[in-house]
Amino acid sequence: MPEIPVESATLFQNSITELEQAESALELAWNELEKQTAETIAHIAKAGSANTQEISNRLAGAKQLRQQLQTKIKQANLRREFHLENSPMAVIEWD
Repeated sequence: MPEIPVESATLFQNSITELEQAESALELAWNELEKQTAETIAHIAKAGSANTQEISNRLAGAKQLRQQLQTKIKQANLRREFHLENSPMAVIEWD
C-alpha cells in the first residue's frame, strides 16, 4: 500500500476535524430547531385554546343578548295586543 505524503495526511486530518465540527454544529442546530418547534407548537396550542375560550365567551354573550331581545320583543307584542284589544273600534263624536 502506498504511503500518504505528510502534507496530504495533515490535509485529511484537517478535513476530518472540520467534518466533525460541522457534524457537531449540525447536531446543535438540529437540537435548537427541535426546541424552537416544540415552543412554537406549545404557543400555537395555547393561543388556540385562548381563542376557543374567547369564542365561547362571545357566543355565550350573543346568546344572552338574543334571549334579552326575544324577551323585549314578546313584551312589546303583548303591549301591542293589549292596546289593540282595549282600543275602541270607532269613535263617536257628539256635537
